[in-house]
Amino acid sequence: MLRKLTELSPEDGARLMAVYLESNSENAAWFAPDAPTPEEGLRRTEAGFLAWLREDFLSKKENTLWVWEEDGIFLSALRLTELDGFLWLEALETRPDRRGQGCGERLLRALAAELSQAGGACVRSCIGKKNRPSLALHQKVGFTVERDPGWDFGTGEEDAGSFGMLRRIP
Repeated sequence: MLRKLTELSPEDGARLMAVYLESNSENAAWFAPDAPTPEEGLRRTEAGFLAWLREDFLSKKENTLWVWEEDGIFLSALRLTELDGFLWLEALETRPDRRGQGCGERLLRALAAELSQAGGACVRSCIGKKNRPSLALHQKVGFTVERDPGWDFGTGEEDAGSFGMLRRIP
């Protein structure tokens, strides 16, 4: 089931962190370099990410957080930011233990249906050239390469290691 989150309860936050477990684990060395253990680094990184989502990202009307949920478990998630004439899709991730099972595809297809019902949208994303699973997923659901190199809409900088992807949803 597609869910749009406009706020994060403690329960939803915990379920969301299971989706972002791998990236938070990788980011712990950057965001919590002084943590005494990897577990503490992960805990600090998750706390900081949740605070950012609650206080910064979700506090802005142009931002939305979408999840795919089954049986009360968040399986996949992404963030959308409404920019000048398009939506920027970022941070599409799936729980590590559920990858390869179509969770991200179900999320993207359900989101496309939701956006279509709302009148359509132009959606852009920036995908790492080496991230073959994400590239394949985006192309499977209708994204095409719009530019090479890609563009990081968050920083406004060209990214030689990525493709700029585009999907127009009628």
